[in-house]
Amino acid sequence: MYHRNIDDAILFYLISLNSYYHKHYCYPSQRKILRYLQTDHTITCCRRTLNYHLKKLELLGFIERIRRLSQNHQGLITFKTTLYFVKKKAYKYLYYIKNKLLSALDFFKRPLKQKTPDQFSKPKPFLSDVELDERFKHPPPPHLNVE
Repeated sequence: MYHRNIDDAILFYLISLNSYYHKHYCYPSQRKILRYLQTDHTITCCRRTLNYHLKKLELLGFIERIRRLSQNHQGLITFKTTLYFVKKKAYKYLYYIKNKLLSALDFFKRPLKQKTPDQFSKPKPFLSDVELDERFKHPPPPHLNVE
């Protein structure tokens, strides 16, 4: 199943972090990404689902992930947060979405047609007087005849 809104939200978050810190990369933890999705987009998912979407964005060529490992003083491997590089394709995609949204909202920016003074005049009747006379020219049916 394709969850476009989750992918878009993740992309938007990574790009906003890049622009906020004026870097070409960011390194939020998965916990922070999940918290962002829940608070700002009301999307709740588990860490496994998040990793699925991050992998999908990487395979589509929107982001590049570099896993960071280090050794502590005891020689054990410790995991650090992953570096995320947002590629140009992701910026183009969000630019495309922005333009589609603006063109859809452009409908509401158009000025309304101004009515001319003759359009405010008395409305025309549904039937003209001649048509009314023709309709009621015939006598009513006998069972409605009240005399």
